[in-house]
Amino acid sequence: MTSAYTTVMSMAGHPDYTNCRRLTNLELERMSREEILFSYLVIHTDFEFPCTTKYPSIPCFIDENCTVYPLNGSCVLTGAEYLLALSQGCKFRILDIYITPFKKSDFKNLKPFNSILHLVQEQRREHPKGSISNMMYKEIGNSIYGSVVRGIGNKKKYDIKSKGSVRMQGDVLTNPLIASWTTAFIRSIIGECLHSIHKLGGLVVSVTTDGFITDVENLEGKLVNNYLFSEFKKIRQILACDNTGLEVKNSGRGIIA
Repeated sequence: MTSAYTTVMSMAGHPDYTNCRRLTNLELERMSREEILFSYLVIHTDFEFPCTTKYPSIPCFIDENCTVYPLNGSCVLTGAEYLLALSQGCKFRILDIYITPFKKSDFKNLKPFNSILHLVQEQRREHPKGSISNMMYKEIGNSIYGSVVRGIGNKKKYDIKSKGSVRMQGDVLTNPLIASWTTAFIRSIIGECLHSIHKLGGLVVSVTTDGFITDVENLEGKLVNNYLFSEFKKIRQILACDNTGLEVKNSGRGIIA
């Protein structure tokens, strides 16, 4: 995916905590896809995919560091994950739903990272790919995402004072709502691509957080009906005036992990 994390984070809204509330199942069913995707939705649910699903898309924790993607189980979902699972024919028994909407205003942009990420990507495009300057701006953008997720997981770092590993702590930018929304949006686009590749009869290996190896040529042109990927392309157009959603890092003959 092209500039995955910085692209998605640019659309993250200010959480409107004062209007956070519990939803009923009926209210969720009446929400549009856009309302579900562009809000901080949290769904506690049991789920079951059809037994023929090649790439079930809902992650479940085995422990604090490891996840699997089963055909059925219990989980906590974001809006993007819910939309993807629905498109895969997943059935739900919803236990609880909470929504924190994006704060809205007619007078100013209420997307906290939009301006800085727009500037970072603009500066990055001024330098050829692979150059030090291009990579520097890439790292600046990724570090903004890193600051938002810092201290949420169980990641550890070496502490020079104690000469041992310590759990990383959060800081003023740490925000679980924005972090989970961004991560789940990207993971769900990847899951949507995998599901489509399988329907196209293609193969996939070596899936990472924002990419994969596949034998399907010109894949982007074959994903026109993918809702999440189409929304990602719209954000790319706004951010970079180029709606290319996928880029080929390497190509070759044959496929191997």
